[in-house]
Amino acid sequence: MYDEEILKEFIIESREHLSELEENLNLLVDDPKNREYLDQLFRAVHSIKGSADYLGLAKTGEFLHSLESVLERVRQEKLAIRAR
Repeated sequence: MYDEEILKEFIIESREHLSELEENLNLLVDDPKNREYLDQLFRAVHSIKGSADYLGLAKTGEFLHSLESVLERVRQEKLAIRAR
């Protein structure tokens, strides 16, 4: 079972990171070559993933690891972001 206080802190911190993630995704849509937005996206996902893994939230960690891998491919220019 999870410590209720630690889980509450995880939720608070994750909401903050998700807010950053949303903001940077919206900025990246308008400027897909902007490395700063991409790096901030990656850090937000990485932070939530690390906390999820620490808490043993396996499915959340697995999902975020997959998202982190996609973002890393974009950072390495192996995958491109395109506007629709």
